[in-house]
Formats: sequence, structure tokens, C-alpha cells
Amino acid sequence: MMFLPYQKLAVPVCLVLILIILELVRRKRLGVRYSLVWLGVTFAMLVLSLWGGLLNLIRASIGAVNPSSTLFFLGILFSLVILLHFSIKISEYSQQIRLLAKEIGLLRQKLEQELRKHPPEK
Repeated sequence: MMFLPYQKLAVPVCLVLILIILELVRRKRLGVRYSLVWLGVTFAMLVLSLWGGLLNLIRASIGAVNPSSTLFFLGILFSLVILLHFSIKISEYSQQIRLLAKEIGLLRQKLEQELRKHPPEK
């Protein structure tokens, strides 16, 4: 089997990325939920890199000139989707933090009122 130039780079990069993802999961730095997404994308890139026919089919359908530009385009597309997903999550978490801060403020206010009504005995 003869490797094309983009395969010589893509295959080792995918294999190293799989090892990095597994190590991050092992160290509990990456959640299993997200690791499955990253492993799936890495596996898809590995398949596209090794199976030239599929990559050429995708390349022809999007009008790209060469296979490496197709992989690059798909990588950028994936990055944009991930960025959008994380932006949504950050917005959700920001809203939750604001609500929790308000709730803490209300609880603190109630506690202070109760302490004024019923001061602790000495």
C-alpha cells in the first residue's frame, strides 16, 4: 500500500490524537461525553485519510482541488460546530451562575434577618 503525502501526515496525527484523548480521559481532564465526540471525529478523519476513494468522492462533491484541502475544510467545519456548541454551553452556564448568585444573595439576606430576630445565645 502506497501512502500519499497527506496520508503520511494525517494517519500519525490521528493516532497521536487518539492517544492524547485517551490520556485526558484517564486523567479525568476530559469527560467521557466529549471524548466520544473527539474519538468519533478522529476515527472519521483516520478513515477518510486511509480510504482515498471516499475522500475523493467528498472532494468532488464539494468542488475541492485536492484531498488535503478537503480534510482541511472538514476540520474547519468541525471546529466551527464545536465552537458554536461551546458558546451555547458557556451562555447556559453564565445564566445558571447569575441565578445561583441571586439565590445565594437571597439566602444570605434571609439568614441575616433571622439572626436579627433571634440572635444566638451566649
